[in-house]
Amino acid sequence: MATIEIRSVIKHLVVQQKKLSEIYQELVDTYGQDAHSYSVTKYWANEWKCGRETAANVPSLGRPMEIDYSTVTPIIKKQMQEDRRISISRLADEYNLSLTTLFRIIRNDIELKKLTTKWIPHVLSEANKAKRKACCEAALSLYNKQPNAFLKSILTMDETWVYTYDPETVQEAMEWVKSKEEVSQRPRLNRNVA
Repeated sequence: MATIEIRSVIKHLVVQQKKLSEIYQELVDTYGQDAHSYSVTKYWANEWKCGRETAANVPSLGRPMEIDYSTVTPIIKKQMQEDRRISISRLADEYNLSLTTLFRIIRNDIELKKLTTKWIPHVLSEANKAKRKACCEAALSLYNKQPNAFLKSILTMDETWVYTYDPETVQEAMEWVKSKEEVSQRPRLNRNVA
């Protein structure tokens, strides 16, 4: 027997206000092995009670859309070149694409992978280097004039380290690149004594 006809029979029995167990038993008695299972019968009884109008299958709203990769891929590639740290979820929201589709485009078409940036000890500008050199030369000249007095003037104590900026997480520091050589560098956390 056709599925739609059995669903219509369930609707008829629901309209007669029969209990679910009675509906299921009547289906088994009438259709035998062609009857729906108990769970399917329960599902359709609830559908009819909630006001469903048709016994036919309703097309799914989440049907995959057809994507023209030749137009989407260059747009995504350009955006990833402008911001190498862009997240997949942000791109998915912006272009209304699934994460799987975006990964396929990024990995296969654009051929990028996400790698973390390289750690380097610190980044010093020329001004920072000159300042450090001047401080060292001043300390050395004081030491050369009076070594004992200089050493007695040094004060040590416990230190409290305060970061001069909010450190990035490893996830935030990852970039989309084609190879390891393209990964940018980031300095280790710059700490100042408070």
